[in-house]
Amino acid sequence: MKAPIIGIDLGTTNSCVAVFQNDRAEVIPNKEGARTTPSIVAFTERGDRLVGQIAKRQALLNPANTIFAVKRLIGRKYQSPPIQQALPLLPYKIVPAPNGDIRIVAQQREYSPEEISAYIRRPTRPNTVSRLSRSRSTRRSWPTSWRTVGRSTPSSRTIWTRASGAPSRPSFAKSRPLSIRGT
Repeated sequence: MKAPIIGIDLGTTNSCVAVFQNDRAEVIPNKEGARTTPSIVAFTERGDRLVGQIAKRQALLNPANTIFAVKRLIGRKYQSPPIQQALPLLPYKIVPAPNGDIRIVAQQREYSPEEISAYIRRPTRPNTVSRLSRSRSTRRSWPTSWRTVGRSTPSSRTIWTRASGAPSRPSFAKSRPLSIRGT
């Protein structure tokens, strides 16, 4: 039997996870039962981090701490023209990092766009693991000793290497930032 293929769509507006298994693709619903999750993260005054629909619901009450469209910020420099055009349009605060990149400020803490994207993806993992573990035909597509080295950025790929240092193989998933469009 073939191992399942998991696809993650980290979209600007919505995100979803799908699995291709037994010659069939299936979108895995989130914990609310919806097939897509809004790509929104909110930080509350109590220090809670909200992701998805619940973050979207409170966006009108807490706009300065509700982060959306973060995918458009990945890989950008603070001084780039698209970012400078977007600054007056965004309700949350963006500041320059020491190296010229972007940092997003929420509840007096700075976050990178990649960190916010990871928060969007994090809640999808339990449902995906749960769904795949229920299937008896699920097998790993690489040995458990494989580990990830590096990270996916607009200019690099994730490289998989054996923990023992044996030859590596690349992941063929690439991402690249989208442009920010003003209204």
